[in-house]
Amino acid sequence: MFLSYWWWHYTLALFDLVRNYFNFVGWLKNFFSLGLLVRTIFAPWRRMGEKYGSIFDAEQFFGALIVNTLMRLVGSVIKSAIIVFGLLVIFLSVFIFLATLILWLAAPIIIIFLFIFGIGLIIS
Repeated sequence: MFLSYWWWHYTLALFDLVRNYFNFVGWLKNFFSLGLLVRTIFAPWRRMGEKYGSIFDAEQFFGALIVNTLMRLVGSVIKSAIIVFGLLVIFLSVFIFLATLILWLAAPIIIIFLFIFGIGLIIS
């Protein structure tokens, strides 16, 4: 039983840990809609904008042009901030995964050490 646990811990479970991490990164990518935000970075924010109307009415045309340009700028700033935050979260998840991986690899040794340490405390 002891050897089958070690085999499971360092093969199947380790593979599942890595697979779950990549699934989690995919979920984060979808949660922050990184692909969609990159494709639509210069689209107006929340589709807000004005209709241009007649080209012969300069006031209406340039008013709509200014509003639409501002909405595209607002959209690109907000989308850029969300993209940067999403990438930071994914970058942070790499470090958390590495710490989890190291802890997973060391867990059986830590458990054996703590068991021996606990026996030593009981005896003394």
